[in-house]
Amino acid sequence: MVRTLYSSESKTRAHGGRMKLISEHDIDRVLEELRGNRKEPLKYIVNAMHKAQPAVYEYLMSVEEDELNFDERNLMLNFVSIGWHVIKETIGDGGIIDEESLDARLAINIDLIEEMDADDNEPEFDLISLIIDNSEQPVLMGFLINLVVDRPEDFSATVRDEVLLVILLHIKTVLDCLLFSEMDYGYEGDSDDYSDETRAVVRGQIADMYVLFKKSRFYMKLDFAQKENAETIITDFGDYMYVYFLLMPSDWTVLHAAECCTEIMPAKAADDAGYFTSIAPVLTSFMAFSAERGGIINAERIAERIAGIGDVIVKRADNGKKRKKK
Repeated sequence: MVRTLYSSESKTRAHGGRMKLISEHDIDRVLEELRGNRKEPLKYIVNAMHKAQPAVYEYLMSVEEDELNFDERNLMLNFVSIGWHVIKETIGDGGIIDEESLDARLAINIDLIEEMDADDNEPEFDLISLIIDNSEQPVLMGFLINLVVDRPEDFSATVRDEVLLVILLHIKTVLDCLLFSEMDYGYEGDSDDYSDETRAVVRGQIADMYVLFKKSRFYMKLDFAQKENAETIITDFGDYMYVYFLLMPSDWTVLHAAECCTEIMPAKAADDAGYFTSIAPVLTSFMAFSAERGGIINAERIAERIAGIGDVIVKRADNGKKRKKK
């Protein structure tokens, strides 16, 4: 029977009703069937995942380079393969994950950890709870965390405690990519916390901020194409941050800003190459302006993050176009 760190309270918070929630019963059933049908079940699913998701396999075999020993990397590969198999057998096999998706999701998860880790008084268990609570499938994530942290008694491999959170970070990154390929981004318009009135207030705040931004030296440094797209980009960004995360400008976080730029805007925004190439420089300038002027608490950190993901945004947009043409 599956033991999990996951609670019923976190189920509502993390899942949000956007896809079928994988249950403890589902995990037990899938793994029991696997053990009953295969002589070497772990070897089978690792090979199957390698064939189905080659970029995921390469990511797991190369990430952290020499920082992980053979046993630690093998553990990470095996447990991700278990997660992939459970997802495939319960909610279906999604699209093929590419390198850009993994890199973008890793950056988002690093932001998630760093925001929590900024408080040195937070115990390690809170970081584990954070990983579970920010998973689209918290029961499955909790199950995999248990496998990593509380390994079977007959597990004789050398796995250092100091790398466990690193391993969990990469397991979550892969699972996030697999799960986000199965869903459209969660629109919060049906949430009890959403309101058209608040959305209108956010739009008004963004419009007022843009008027001031347009008069600033930060705007003047943008090139012609970036200026042409600036108002649309900033308006879209502010709107998406409320519609998808229920965040007012004063509450924007690095994590959600990066997620908005790499996951939502490439999928939802206008099909215009100039728009996508302008997202990073425009928002970086806008956040630098806001950091100086005030009003967005995390503006400086958001600017630093967005400045580093411009290529990822463009690649995600290009990949989205290719998928739409198929």
